[in-house]
Amino acid sequence: MKKILVLVLSLMLICQTALCAGYKAYPTGDGHVVVTGTKNAKFETTFLIKDSTLSKLIDVGQVGMGSDDFSKTLYISSADDLIYTIEIGSESVQVKNVLPSTALAELNAAPANELGGVLDGYNKIFNADLALLSAIVNKEAAYESLAGFEFTSPENVASEYEAALAEILNNEIADALECVSDGKAAQALEKYLGHFDVDTDAYSKIVDKTLVSDFLNGNVYADSAAFESAFADALILAQLCEASGNEFVALARANQAKIGLDLSESANIADIVFAKVDALRFNRFEAMKQAFVEEISLNKLNTATEQTARSVLEAENGVLGILDNVTYAALDEALKDSVCKALVKNDYATIEAAKGEFELIVQRAAADTPVVPNTSSPSKGSGNGYSVSGGSGILPEASQPNGDSKSLPFTDISSAHWSYESVASLYAQNIISGTSDTTFEPDRLVTREEFVKMLVAAFGLYDVSAQNVFSDVSDDDWSVAYLASAYKAGLTTGRGDGSFGKGETLTRQDMAVLAARGAQLSNLELANVASSPFADESQISAYAADSIYTLSGAGIINGVGGGLFSPKTACTRAMAAKVCNELLKLRKVGAGL
Repeated sequence: MKKILVLVLSLMLICQTALCAGYKAYPTGDGHVVVTGTKNAKFETTFLIKDSTLSKLIDVGQVGMGSDDFSKTLYISSADDLIYTIEIGSESVQVKNVLPSTALAELNAAPANELGGVLDGYNKIFNADLALLSAIVNKEAAYESLAGFEFTSPENVASEYEAALAEILNNEIADALECVSDGKAAQALEKYLGHFDVDTDAYSKIVDKTLVSDFLNGNVYADSAAFESAFADALILAQLCEASGNEFVALARANQAKIGLDLSESANIADIVFAKVDALRFNRFEAMKQAFVEEISLNKLNTATEQTARSVLEAENGVLGILDNVTYAALDEALKDSVCKALVKNDYATIEAAKGEFELIVQRAAADTPVVPNTSSPSKGSGNGYSVSGGSGILPEASQPNGDSKSLPFTDISSAHWSYESVASLYAQNIISGTSDTTFEPDRLVTREEFVKMLVAAFGLYDVSAQNVFSDVSDDDWSVAYLASAYKAGLTTGRGDGSFGKGETLTRQDMAVLAARGAQLSNLELANVASSPFADESQISAYAADSIYTLSGAGIINGVGGGLFSPKTACTRAMAAKVCNELLKLRKVGAGL
């Protein structure tokens, strides 16, 4: 029993000693010492203040048990510059009880690297707000500035110190606003966000911080208040871009005043409109508003009947611009009715797609070709699945490099479809085929390997001696020979980890990169026509920008409406056929065919 009692007492002493660490003592300059620390959860804490020889007990203090911080003042007989020892359990803390004038002299004489220690050691004399320093980003510069500052009296240190730090803080705020105006908002937010009265918690929840910095970049803000207001708007737009489904709808309606459009339930906006805008991202409310306006108009076209087709097109022409067609304007009224009727009963993904089909319909009407309303049910893309005969149905090589278009056997793509001419031309050259004997599925998504296969066939890059180099492509994959040929020819290099990205849907920006590389390998001369930046150019990856603007300037590819390119949207079979055929047209011209 005695051994157990000794062991328990020893453990108690060890615990008490371990919990004594972390106490600090500060002189007040008027005959007192302040001890701070955290209470012991199991024991009352006793303080004994002695002189430097430890022979004379001067004062005793005590605090109760707990887990909170405490501050205990102990008495010293007189104001002097002696060193005192405070014993706390088995620990001790020493403090020099300097006079206020001595503390001031030490502060003014302290070099920059020691200034913080002097301020902290004598903060009960100066009462300076040390928390102000924590807000300063460049603390080294702050210390340098303060070290060169002459404090005039112990009583004025706090006010002079705070004024000096306020100037430094203002300089950092000015630097932050200048960074934003120079297009370096990301760096400014990373360094200086704590200087502004903004919702940092909401900002921390934004996954893609560039949504916020893109909104702020390049803007000039007169002061903190103007920046804070803009930051709040940037947060809202970022939240809208990252929200999805019902959350996006609710957030859009809650911020419809910011967007500048009536998005309330009473406005009767179709779910598909919210879904299509939800799939995009924006760095301006104006761009989001424009996308809503265009999708609302496009939805009206997609839901129009033959009876309402012309009236809808005329009412929405300010947005759609489909009727701004010189050939259409020259038609008689009966033909105008016919071509408008022929445009409906289809589901257009973009305004550009509707415009392209309308132009074909108008051309046939102007050439006295009977206009038959499109009654086929358009194919809805089946996602990432593969079609028959290996992948996309694209054949190994073009058997007729200069072949003419021939009629198509497919029931799901009419002669009025905007991609019909391209599909027919590539089909005639055996570059593409259907997904079955009677279907082409123009809206079905294309995988990366399917588009590479198309380019290999179109540009004659097939090489039976090529070897597979991609880690995610096996020797029995249907696409292995085409990907190997593409790599050998320099059409694709794959990814940094050695993979190709097999099975992934092809994005519009990757389609542009591959198409531009195919043009380069074929020595095609693309017209250098200046093209305006797309409104969503901030979403275009750096590696794809040159290809997109080169092909856009040459008229090979277009945007999706509203000044947007939508670089990360998946590419359809119809889009791929259109781009490939436009490149082949240039190839024929260059060859004099």
